[in-house]
Amino acid sequence: MKRIILSLAMIASTLAFAETTTTTAPGSAATSTVDSSSILEKLKASPFSLNLYTDNYTNTEKRNGFTSENYVNVKYKIDKYHSIKVSPIIVIDNTPQYKDGNGAKTTYLQTDVNLYRSQILTEEKNGVALSAGLYNSIYKNTNYFENSGGKASRHGLNGTFSKTFGKNSFSLGQSIYVYNRNSGQDNISQSYFSTSFAYSYSFNDYVSAGVYNLWYSYDAATKYSSGYSTSESFRTIPSVDFSYGDLAASLYLDATPLRSHDGLTGTAANWLKKSYLGVTVSYNVF
Repeated sequence: MKRIILSLAMIASTLAFAETTTTTAPGSAATSTVDSSSILEKLKASPFSLNLYTDNYTNTEKRNGFTSENYVNVKYKIDKYHSIKVSPIIVIDNTPQYKDGNGAKTTYLQTDVNLYRSQILTEEKNGVALSAGLYNSIYKNTNYFENSGGKASRHGLNGTFSKTFGKNSFSLGQSIYVYNRNSGQDNISQSYFSTSFAYSYSFNDYVSAGVYNLWYSYDAATKYSSGYSTSESFRTIPSVDFSYGDLAASLYLDATPLRSHDGLTGTAANWLKKSYLGVTVSYNVF
C-alpha cells in the first residue's frame, strides 16, 4: 500500500508538469498526440478532485520512531452547496509498539465517507459563515484508539461557524460522534461530544500561524475506577502553516494539558512530554 501512495504522488507530479507528447512509429510521421496538461485541465474543471495528504508525527518525550497517516481524498461536488468525500487511510508505523521485524509496519486503518454542506450562512449576507458535515468512518480495527479493541464504525455530525477580520480568521465548531461496536472489548468508547475553537493569522499569501483548540467529552461503555463513565480532555494544536499553489505544509505541536475522569478538570501529568510534534503535507492533484 505504501507503493500505491508513492505511485499516486508520482502521477500527480507528472500531470502537473507534463507537456504535449507525440507518439511516432519507426519510419513514419507522427500518428497521435496526447496533451497531458489538457487532460489535467479537464479534470480540474470536472466535479471531481483528488488530494494527497500525509500527517507525520513523533512523541516529544521518547522520540523513538514516527507514525505516518496517509490519506487519498477523492471529492465529488454534487452542486454549489453539497459535496461528498471518500478517504481511505494508510498508516505507516515505525514506533516500537507496532513495527515488526522488517521495520515500519504498513496498515490499512479505515475509510472515511463524509458529506458536506457549505454556505448555510455567509459572511456577506449574515455576517458569519456556517457549514456542516456528516462524518462516517469504517475501521478495519480500532487498535490505534484509547480504550478500544475490535472492529467498529463511527458516525458524526458537525456544525462550524467562521469569521474573517482582515488577516485574522476565527472558527467555532460543535460535533457529536457515536461509535457502533461490531466486535472486540466492551470498553470501547460509545460516543463523544466536542467543541472546537480555532484562530489563524496570515502574514502573507504563503505563511500563516494559528492554534486549534478542542474540548471533548467521552461517554465510555463502562465506568472508570473513579465511578464516572465520562472522560473530559482539552487538546491544543498550535501550528505554523505554509502554502504555495496546490502544495501546503504545516509544522505543529499536539498536546493535551487537561484531562479528567472524575468530573473535575485537572492538569494531565507530564502533558508536554507526552505531546506530539508533527509535519503535514498536502497536495491537490486536480
